[in-house]
Amino acid sequence: MRLINKKRFSISIMVLAIIICGFVYLFFNSFKDKNIESEQSANAQSNDSVETSLLTKKIKNLNILEGYSTGDIVELNTSNLEQTGEKALTEEQYYRISGEDKQTLSTTSQKSSIYQRYKLKIDKDLTGKSTFQVQWQGISNRTVDMYGWDYARNSWVLLNYNLDRTDVNLTINADLDTNTMVKDSVANIIIGTAQKNSILKGKIPKKSDYDYTFAWLSDTQYYSASYPEIYNDITKYIADNQKDQKIIYAIHTGDLVDNMDDANQWKNADQSMKVLDKAGIPYGVLAGNHDVGHTAFNYSQFYEYFGEKRFKNKSSFGASPNNNRDHYDLVTAGQQDFIILYIGWGLNDSTYNWSNEVLKKYSDRKAIVCTHGYISGKGTYVEQGNAIYDKIITQNKNVFMVLSGHYGGAVINVKRSNDHVFYEMMANYQFNAEGGAGYFRLLHFDTKNNLIYVNTYSPYKNDYNFYDDVKEEFVIPINEETGEAELNTDTLVF
Repeated sequence: MRLINKKRFSISIMVLAIIICGFVYLFFNSFKDKNIESEQSANAQSNDSVETSLLTKKIKNLNILEGYSTGDIVELNTSNLEQTGEKALTEEQYYRISGEDKQTLSTTSQKSSIYQRYKLKIDKDLTGKSTFQVQWQGISNRTVDMYGWDYARNSWVLLNYNLDRTDVNLTINADLDTNTMVKDSVANIIIGTAQKNSILKGKIPKKSDYDYTFAWLSDTQYYSASYPEIYNDITKYIADNQKDQKIIYAIHTGDLVDNMDDANQWKNADQSMKVLDKAGIPYGVLAGNHDVGHTAFNYSQFYEYFGEKRFKNKSSFGASPNNNRDHYDLVTAGQQDFIILYIGWGLNDSTYNWSNEVLKKYSDRKAIVCTHGYISGKGTYVEQGNAIYDKIITQNKNVFMVLSGHYGGAVINVKRSNDHVFYEMMANYQFNAEGGAGYFRLLHFDTKNNLIYVNTYSPYKNDYNFYDDVKEEFVIPINEETGEAELNTDTLVF
């Protein structure tokens, strides 16, 4: 019995020893792990501190004092430095435009407009310099605009824009006026985009590519004054190619003459437009500032030569409330019905009210609004443009195109008001040699693919495209679907 008890006692001692050794091992390893964790935590905090310091330094080197982004507004408020709904950028977002990585600052929206606003610190010596350049690089699925804040005007001014497609990196360079856009070494810019960059690369289409064509003339005043033969070349070309190019309608957006008091100019314009009358091509005209003595708004000669009596028996003529000062035409081509609204120089409340009544009455027709002064060669609203945009265009979803002249150059804007997408075009060649050398526009409609081929041609020169091809020759998609807008900024260099 004693031998057995001694054996049991020995086994118990051994087990106890093993347990004690196990506890000692666990204790020391636990202490070691805690030391390692503590060291790792300290190292991590140190690394975070270094990274934060480097990040802050890189952001500071950007010379961007403040940055904001927004995607929640319909249209840029050009009168306000700050924009509705904008949010300050985070440090991470600043880092994305530092050029230190391959990331971009991305802003998206299901609504109509995206804007990124930057307050820039200008630490360069601008003494004796009239401008300094800012460069933006990035990617967008919309037309990208760069605006500068003009301290003298208290307004955002469009400086430059880019119409490139989204499969390449975009670059916009703009020159800011040092006298009006820099104050206390600070300048402000906005990178903005309002609607999908839907303008497609142009071409001269074959006859089989389209179903019908509208011809579009503007600012023919110097032809009427000095080069009537060039005016005749244009209308004769339209008449002679009525069948070959399927031309069914023509538009004139004002300034038929240069001096409203010169009877010979009115006679020249009358004779040139009569070429279309004789060919049986319906057309519409409106008065520009030169046709009515500018601010005199004297419509007497316009009424005499291009009043309602000239058009009222044409099949396309709709109605006019004021002897063709304003009027609309109704045109049907294939299965598509159009209303073409003409708004003459000098608007008032009755013009806006009448225009809206007509466009709503024919809301089932695609609408083209024609006027004289609407956008400039930079695409900004001028003259009566702001009022027409606010009071007519944005109020009628059937408007898909606005045509104008008045200013020199050629430009197209793609705009969106909520879910309403429309195109604004301005084309005017009058300030070039020989009063414009006979250039005018042809709008070829492809109804199957919902496209419009825009071409610019001079029968006088037998030549296409006076300005850069991208401004003169392009394709517009009709019935465009709205979707998410995206603006990605890679770098800002100034």
